[in-house]
Amino acid sequence: MENLSAKRAALTSPVYRGSRLYQAAADRFLALDFEWRKPFVIFAAWRLGLLFLPFLAALLEVSNKHGGTAPYTIISYYQGTADFWTDRLFAAWGRWDGEWYLQIINFGYTPPEAAPAFFPLYPLLVRLTGQLAHLDYLVAGVLVSTLFSLAAFILFYNLTLQDYRSKKLADNALITMGLFPTIFFLSAIYTEALFMALALAAFFCARHLRIAQKWWLAGFFAALATITRNVGILIAAALIWEWWQQHRQGAGLFQLKPGSIKNLFGLVGLPGIVLAGWLGALWWTFGSPLAFVKAQSSSYWDRRSAMPWETFWQALIQLFSPRTFSDSNVIDFLTLIAWVALVIMGFRLVRQGKLPASYLIFMVLAFLPGLTQPRSNEALFGLPRYLLVLFPAYQIIALSLPQQRWFRAGYFLASGLALAYLTIHFVQWGWVA
Repeated sequence: MENLSAKRAALTSPVYRGSRLYQAAADRFLALDFEWRKPFVIFAAWRLGLLFLPFLAALLEVSNKHGGTAPYTIISYYQGTADFWTDRLFAAWGRWDGEWYLQIINFGYTPPEAAPAFFPLYPLLVRLTGQLAHLDYLVAGVLVSTLFSLAAFILFYNLTLQDYRSKKLADNALITMGLFPTIFFLSAIYTEALFMALALAAFFCARHLRIAQKWWLAGFFAALATITRNVGILIAAALIWEWWQQHRQGAGLFQLKPGSIKNLFGLVGLPGIVLAGWLGALWWTFGSPLAFVKAQSSSYWDRRSAMPWETFWQALIQLFSPRTFSDSNVIDFLTLIAWVALVIMGFRLVRQGKLPASYLIFMVLAFLPGLTQPRSNEALFGLPRYLLVLFPAYQIIALSLPQQRWFRAGYFLASGLALAYLTIHFVQWGWVA
């Protein structure tokens, strides 16, 4: 009797019930047939290719003068210059804004008029990695970006696989992503890899997990994205559509299933609370919850607020004016044209039922802020980086490319060559985005 009572007590204990819930969640996750080997192989080939390019750059392109506006410089840190191997393996990925992140990692949010433009999660993770692993912060930054790049590759492949149930399409979409001309920023000391991995995790949870807590998990990843980049909160905004699609019942717009509001709070409330906490920290430290907006208008970036059509008109003038014409303005304008084309193709795919509407909403919402803060000498400043993290773009391209092998091979070759050129330009202190 004592043994029977003990067994009953064990089976009804909170620990046992918790373990059963955990096991049930794990079983549902494993039932998704999560694939990691193929995206890992593609990632490894991609990363090795990028690893080679800084060495090739030393042979092909004369290094430009040091650029950027950060008080911290890798050159001064290494008392003149880093040795060749350190420069090619690590310092090459810390150009431009990379030095701003290293500035914050080493010295905190200084200077106060500029540093608040950068959100805290990425520098915090790099600092913790450096301290725990006893690594130089430069090395830790490259390591963190590389790990989250791997996470982004695996998550994107599996999201596409679950969306379309086609390994061929998932393969093509991942190769499209890996050869995108500005995808090298995932390896740099920038937030792109972290933000993209978090966005993918949020969408994967919301669309494909089969557990009751999935909206809270999606909200958790969206919350982390909120303190990674200024557009992080828009992940939750795009996922509201996904929540509505999955919770509505009947013909009425607001006829929702039981528990819908609780799930909505998990999806929107967590990012909202985290964002409010960050705004409160800015208010406490710098005297304004919008210090990150004010920093953009400082002399470091010289941005102003404008409507998207005003930014477009300024970009058009700069593109055709001999005084302001530059390679970067051409790349920026081509990026804008590519985004418009992708949105149009995406809208057509949504109408055909081939692309989730929440993906198109995310593509529009997360890109538009880049059109509202033009710089005086570069209206579309930063757009090539803003586009690369919009993962639905790669699905749209993979779905829209003609099926002929020669056409796809030609597209991949052209995109890969553009990637190689821009990477070489970047590591030699050329401005890309």
